[in-house]
Amino acid sequence: MLSDNGGDCIHPEKGGVKHTHNLPLRSGKGSVYEGGIRVPMVVSWGDNIAHGTKIKSPVMAEDIYPTILDLAGIDNYKTVQKIDGKSLVGLLTGDRSSVDYNRAVLTHFPHQWRPEVNDDIDYMTALREGDWKLVVKRGTPYLYNLKDDIHEDKDVAVFYPQQ
Repeated sequence: MLSDNGGDCIHPEKGGVKHTHNLPLRSGKGSVYEGGIRVPMVVSWGDNIAHGTKIKSPVMAEDIYPTILDLAGIDNYKTVQKIDGKSLVGLLTGDRSSVDYNRAVLTHFPHQWRPEVNDDIDYMTALREGDWKLVVKRGTPYLYNLKDDIHEDKDVAVFYPQQ
C-alpha cells in the first residue's frame, strides 16, 4: 500500500483549496520537496518479512512492477520499454547483496498548479542521493543535506559546489 501524500492541493473547481504541508517535512502533495515525495509504504508478505521491520531506503512506484515479476519467479522477461525500477524483494527479506538500494532517485514534476504564485508546487526537479538532495526550481539549483535539515530550509549549495 502506497500513500499519495494527500493533504489539500489546489482544485480550481473547488474554489482554490490551500496547499498544505506534511510537517516536519517541507511542502506536500505536488511538490518535489520531502513533504511531497516521501510517502509511507506498507508491505505485508506473510512470514517473509519480520513483523515491525522498518526500512529507510528510498523506493519508487516504478519498483513495484519488477518486484511483482520477481515474486512470481519470472526471469529474463522482455518489455518494449526500459524498466526503471528495481525489485524490492532483497530489501524486504534482508538480502541486500544483489542490489544497491542507496541509488540516486530523480523526481520531476512538469506542472504548475498555481501560475500566479511562485511556490513549492511549481515546475521542479529533484535528485536525491544519500543525505544530499538537489532541487532545481525555475532554473535555480538548491542543495540540501537531509540528515541535517529535514525541512529543507538551508540551501548549502554555495558551501558544497562538488555535490
